[in-house]
Amino acid sequence: MAPPLGKRKSSPAQAPVHDTPALPSEVEALQLQLRLSRLQCADLHRQLQSAALRDPAELEQRLAMAREALRSARDSAKAQRAQHREELEDLRLQHHSEVQRLTEARDRAERDARLWQAIADVRRNHDLGPQDRDTPDLESVLKQLTLICHPDRWSAGQPATALAHELSVTINDLRQKGKTP
Repeated sequence: MAPPLGKRKSSPAQAPVHDTPALPSEVEALQLQLRLSRLQCADLHRQLQSAALRDPAELEQRLAMAREALRSARDSAKAQRAQHREELEDLRLQHHSEVQRLTEARDRAERDARLWQAIADVRRNHDLGPQDRDTPDLESVLKQLTLICHPDRWSAGQPATALAHELSVTINDLRQKGKTP
């Protein structure tokens, strides 16, 4: 049977030994951290003492070199930032011109689709026999054609603008001739 904790075991040939319980693992970890931090503090203290013994001119020179390195890094960062801003502005301009080009292409495609639809409608009405279609009068057909090819529907400077103008003039002349008996 083991003696109770904290009591001494005595034997005639040995000095008395105390039974101590094992320390919890948290206490052991804290003691280890304390030892490590004491070693680090001692090392820092030695470094501080050796720095104090150094030549002040050497320390000034190191400080000047460190300042120059920082200035150089700052100037390099500023140059890179300026370059990136220029690249960003170029990309913005390219994006804007591409959006503008695509918008104009979409508008042209929509306008062409409306024109071809109107032409197909006229063609379909023309191809149908008299029994299959409602025969519109000449005035409504000419109005519809004027609406389809009016020059205001085309952007200025397009080759179709001149053609649209000529068609509008011709259609208006036909309308005038159709009104007079």
